Amino acid sequence: MALFRSRILISYRRRPAWTDRILHLASPSVHVKQLNYHVHPTVTLSDHRPVSAEFIVPIDVLPESEYHESIRRLLRQVAPTSPQEELRPIISAEDTSIHFGQIRYKQLASRTIGVKNTGKVPCCWRFIPIAPNEAISPEWLRILPLNGLLLPSEVASINLEINIETKEAATLNLGPKVLGAALILHTAFGKDHFISVGAEYQYSCFANDLTRLTHLPGPVRSLKSQDDLLPENRGVNAPREIMRLVNWLMKNSSSDPQVVAQLREVRNHLDTGTDFPHPVGDVDPAISRAFWDTLWELIMSLTEPIVPFPLQARCTQMTSRDEAFEFLSELTPAAVNVWISVTAFLQFLCQADSSETARRVATMCFPALLPDDPNPQSTPISPLAKVNFILYFIT
Repeated sequence: MALFRSRILISYRRRPAWTDRILHLASPSVHVKQLNYHVHPTVTLSDHRPVSAEFIVPIDVLPESEYHESIRRLLRQVAPTSPQEELRPIISAEDTSIHFGQIRYKQLASRTIGVKNTGKVPCCWRFIPIAPNEAISPEWLRILPLNGLLLPSEVASINLEINIETKEAATLNLGPKVLGAALILHTAFGKDHFISVGAEYQYSCFANDLTRLTHLPGPVRSLKSQDDLLPENRGVNAPREIMRLVNWLMKNSSSDPQVVAQLREVRNHLDTGTDFPHPVGDVDPAISRAFWDTLWELIMSLTEPIVPFPLQARCTQMTSRDEAFEFLSELTPAAVNVWISVTAFLQFLCQADSSETARRVATMCFPALLPDDPNPQSTPISPLAKVNFILYFIT
C-alpha cells in the first residue's frame, strides 16, 4: 500500500510529458509522404524533448451523399445487422427543420410534419422536454398530437400551430423578433429525432401597457428591437392606435356597435400605421362593428388596465360627476387621455337616446374599462358601482 501511494504521489508531481517519437506506416492503398521531422530542444518543461512532423496523405473527395452511402456499406460489411437490431423501432421524419416565416397576433399559422414507421415492429413515439422540469415546447407553439403509435409502414401527421393570444403577445412584445425552439421526438427503445422550429414575430400594439404604447416612435411594426422606444420625456399624450379607432368611430357612429365581429385588417393597419381602407361616411355596418370590436379588444389586451386595480375601489366611491372627474388626476396622463377620449365617444353615441341606453352601454363596456382584478385575494367590486362610475362621464 505504501508503494502504491508513493507511485501516485510521484505521478501527481511529475511534469507534463511530450511526444518524443512519431511512427507512421504506409500501405499499398494509402501513400504517406513525410515532409519533415523536428526536435524542439528549447522546450525544457519536461524530461522529454518534444518532436513534430508533417505528412502528406492523399484522400478521396466524394459528394456527401456518396460519402454517407460508402460509410453505411462499410458498416454493413463489418457489422451485419443482428436479429435484435431488426426488431428495434425505427421512425423517420420527413422534415426536421420548420420555419413559419412571419407570425402575427391572433393569426393562426400551422405546419405539418409527416412521420413514418420504417422498422419491422410497432413503434410508440412522444415528444419530451429537452431538460427535466421544462415544457415540451414554448407557450407560443402547440403540438398535436403529442404522442402516438405507428404500425410498420404506417404514416402519421403531426401538426405544429402558432396562435399568439394576449398572454403570449404580452411576453413576445418585450422580446426579440426571432423565435426558435428545439423539439425532441422520442421513440421508445429507438432513436430520438430533433426538430428545430423558427418564426419571426411581428410586434403588435395589442397586449402592451399604456406607457409603452405612448413611447413608440412610430407604428409598432417599425420597431427594430423591443427597446427601440422614445425617451421618457418625449412620449405622446395617448396611444395613437386607440385614438385612431376612437376618431374613426366618432365619424361613423351610426352603426349598431353591439354585434361582435372580427376584422383582421384593422389590427394589421394599427400595427403598420397604414391608413384604414374604409372611407368616412357611407360604411358597411359590419365594418363599423369590427372597428368597435377592435377598440375594446385593444383596451382589454392592455397588460395594465386604464384605471389600476388598487384605485378601482376608490373610483366606485364617487358620489358626483365633479368627484369622478377629480379622481382622474390620480391616473397617468396617458390613462387620463384614453379614458376621456373613449368615454367622450360613448357619450356621443348616447346623446340622442334615453338614459336607459347609456346604462346599457356602460354595462357592456365596464369589463374593459374597469376589469376585475385577477388576484384572488383582492376585494370584489360591485359591477353596479362600476357602471355608475362610467355613467358620470357618458350622461
